[in-house]
Order: sequence, then structure tokens, then C-alpha cells
Amino acid sequence: MLQVNAHLCLILTIVLFAAARIASATDLPAVTSDQAKRQILVTFDDEQAGRPQLEGPPRKAYHNRTQYAVSSRVVHDATDVARDFQLKQLSGWPIKALGVYCVVFELTQGLVTDELLKRLVRDERVESAQPMQLFNTQSLEYNDPYLHLQHHIHSIQAELAHQWVRGNGVQIIIIDTGVDTDHNDLRGRIEMTRNFVEHQPNIFRTDIHGTAVAGVIAAVAGNETGIIGVAPEVSLIVLKACWQPTPDSSAAVCDSFTLAKAFAYALELDGRVINLSLTGPYDPLIASLIGKAVERGKIVIAAVGKPGMDHAGFPASIPEVVAVQAMQEGSYAEFTQSTIGEIFMAPGEDILTVAPNDGFDFASGSSMAAAQISGIAALLLEQKPDMSFVEFTDLLRSSIVAPNPLVNACAAVSQLMTGENTCPAVDDATYDLYPPANRVARASYQEAEVLAPLVEARASGN
Repeated sequence: MLQVNAHLCLILTIVLFAAARIASATDLPAVTSDQAKRQILVTFDDEQAGRPQLEGPPRKAYHNRTQYAVSSRVVHDATDVARDFQLKQLSGWPIKALGVYCVVFELTQGLVTDELLKRLVRDERVESAQPMQLFNTQSLEYNDPYLHLQHHIHSIQAELAHQWVRGNGVQIIIIDTGVDTDHNDLRGRIEMTRNFVEHQPNIFRTDIHGTAVAGVIAAVAGNETGIIGVAPEVSLIVLKACWQPTPDSSAAVCDSFTLAKAFAYALELDGRVINLSLTGPYDPLIASLIGKAVERGKIVIAAVGKPGMDHAGFPASIPEVVAVQAMQEGSYAEFTQSTIGEIFMAPGEDILTVAPNDGFDFASGSSMAAAQISGIAALLLEQKPDMSFVEFTDLLRSSIVAPNPLVNACAAVSQLMTGENTCPAVDDATYDLYPPANRVARASYQEAEVLAPLVEARASGN
């Protein structure tokens, strides 16, 4: 009988010791934004929470108050809740001031939903339940060496928006030329590629235009390389439907058939945003495919051609397409009377972006402006994955603060998250509406000795 009691005493001691130390049994590793979407914080009432558990000899115990006692009831409740709701217990800690024990659970499948939280709160064992939130400091410093040359990033305040969102978990479909998938500043950003240009089956990574568009949207941030994208954590799907007339041309050509093949493929993908940095004549087949994309909840963003161009309006002229014009000297006044409808403006002159062969170069035009708006869409969709076309255009519109006609990424995200614009005003130094057109003059103005060798190397193919 004494031996049985000894065993029972040992078991009870082990249980109580585990209860006392459970708060520090597992150190929760750094949480990514994807992991946070699967984690919740649940608190349990515990009258014993926070009482220090002394360990070791009396003299040592007084100085060793790092472990805190948790009642065995709470330990059992947490275990039972994990079983009943199919949760995995990651960590926990008593909060003395509130008299609760706080546990971090992770869903074994799916993402956190309001319905799950409501069910947990209704459970009599649970004191509260909430999603895992991520917070960022207001100071965000990137180490990308050419960021200071990206006047468009500062003009639309994309860098400030990154304190909240960076496009994580969002897919953008680019229908354009090919892209340099091996570029160091696009590493990890390109999820899938397809080539629908039959006469160029082996030409993809040397294409200039699509590479430039991809860099504006998604260049990796904080990698000590080159530049940053408007949405540096977005995933890209690149569908090649256009080709360069000559190997060194930054312009590109597409036709109805190649665009239709790419669009038909895009309709079967999950990506919510389709970037069309192109313009041309009205095409009924392409218009029908865009209509289907809109029906399926995709946000289509298209460039508007320069004033005076033939066929400058399609597909941006479709009412359900977000039309984007490059902000260049004189362009705003000319397009305010356009028959296209509402046009959103983004910087479009001397936009520093990536180029094939690990290069960097300046690019101009509405193609670059449309890419910026696609990046802003990714930032907003990270925060609100079910955002509609109407919600998106409303946020773009509300982000514009006269007399500055540019869309503002920070303001749009702030409006979505808080209902108001909490971003600082764009001052004259940041609001670089008409940067120097001459690239040599601009480069000498902003440390060209660093960038010029890269531009020259790309031009020579080295």
C-alpha cells in the first residue's frame, strides 16, 4: 500500500510540476503573416495565474521567480478546448494583472474565421478569444541601395504602406512579354510562367518590358540589392502574350490571338489582379474575356496610352477596368476631358526598375503607372482578400489629396484599415511630379556614378 501511495504521490507531483511550468514549456517562434492567419489567443480564468512558483532550496528560490504557477484545472481546460476545436496548443503564459492564463492555439486546418471565434467565446471554459494580430514599428528602413532613386515609391508613399502590408499571399497575373525569372531582385516572387507566343517558344527571360513591369510591382525589399517593389511580397504569374519587335526594344507587340489565349488561361487561375500594361484598338474577343474576368471577381488594371496616340483607350475604356495614366508633364490636363471615363494617375517618367541579366534601368510610360496601381491592389487585398472592384476604386479615389492628382498607397491602405487617412502629407520634396526627363541629368542629380555602370552593363549585354 505504501508503494502504491508513493507512485500516486509521484504522479501527482509530476502533474503539478507540469502545470506550474507549462507557461514556459514552449517558446513561440517569430510569427509570419501567413502563420498569424492560423493562430488565435484564448484566455482562461485562473485565480492562481501569476503567483510565483518557488523552485530549489529556500535561498535560491527567493531569487528564482521566473516560473509562474497555473492551476491544473486550466491546464485540463486548455487541453480539452484544443481537442474539441481541433486546435494545436503552441504556447501559453499567465497574465497576473488580468487573472487569466493566455494560450496560443493554431488551427490544424484552414484559417481563423469569425464563426470559430464566436463558438470559442460561447464556450463556458473560455474567457476570451481573438485572432493573432501583427504589429509593426513606425520606422521602416530598407537596405536596397537604389531605393533613393525610386521617386515613384516616395511619391505614392508605398514605403509607408509597408508598415502594414506588403502584398503577402496575393497573386497578380501579368499579361505581357516574358520576364527575367532569374533576376536577383525578383527571386522568390514569380510563382508561374507560361508562353503563348508560338513563334518565340524559347525567348522569355531576355524580354525587357515584362521584366520592367514585374520589377515595379514586386522587386524584393530588404535584400541589399537594387530596388523595392510597390508590393514586395506579392506572387507573380507571368503569361507571355507579347513579343519584342527587335531584341533590344523596350516596346512590345501583342495580337488578338495571343492575348485571348493568355486571358483564357488567366480565367482559370486564382489570381485576383490582372495587370495589362498595354493598349490598342477595341477588340470584341478580348472585351468578352475581360467581361468574364470581371464576373469572376478579378480586378483588371490597364494602361492608358499617351494623349494623341491612335487607339489609346482599349481595354482601359471598359467601365469595369481600372484605367491608369502616367503622370507626365501636361498629361493630366489633356486627359481630364477624355472620353475614357475615370482615370487614375501614378508616376510614369523615369521609373527605376529591373532589367534582364540582373540589370536596372529607367522606364517611362503608363505601363509603369499601371504596374504601380496593381501593386497597390495587392497591398489592399492582403488586408481584405474579398475586396471588390467598387471598393478598390473607392479607396483609390479617397487616397487622392488635391492638388496632388496621384493615387497614394499609404492613404488607401490607411483608409481601409482605420477609415481615415493617417499618413503624412506629401511635401514638395516627395511629390516629384515632373522629374528631370534627361536620364543623364537625372542620374547625375541622384548619384549616377552608382547606377550608370549597371545601365551600361545591361545595354552591352554583360
